[in-house]
This record gives sequence, structure tokens and C-alpha cells, in this order.
Amino acid sequence: MGRKKLQQQIHQLDQQLAVDVGLLKLQARERMVAIRRVPTLWWVAGGMGAGLIAGRLTSAQSTVSLATRGLSLFRLVSVALSGQLNHEA
Repeated sequence: MGRKKLQQQIHQLDQQLAVDVGLLKLQARERMVAIRRVPTLWWVAGGMGAGLIAGRLTSAQSTVSLATRGLSLFRLVSVALSGQLNHEA
């Protein structure tokens, strides 16, 4: 391959990367807006519920530990579901 052709390929890949990064940033902003719309009480209740479902209640040392583990799981599931809903639209 010639040098010019390689430079063109690099330029095309660089442009595609810039587009992909822009899309990722847009998706991140949309997710943050969606997360901010959910009331805090729902996050706490959902986190505790997720903690209970995951069976963390028996192994949790405190309610705070249960809530933080549950919130992590709840957030993971909510992000996964919002991504799935975005792909269907």
C-alpha cells in the first residue's frame, strides 16, 4: 500500500472515531437526564428491593451496605433496560 492510501485510511478511521465518541457522549447525556428524572425515593426503594432480590440481606452487615449493593445492581439493570429500550425505538 502506498503512503497516501494509508494516510487516507488513517484519516477516515479518525473521522469515524470522532463520530463514535460524539455519539457516546450524546448517549451518556441522555442517560444522565433519564436518571435525574427518577425520584430519589424510587432509587432508594429500588436499591433495597434489588438488594433483597439478590439475596444480600443475609450477608449484609448493615442497612447501608444493603442499600449500596442494591443501588449498584438497580442502576446496572436500569441502564441495561434503558439501552434496550433505546435500541427498540
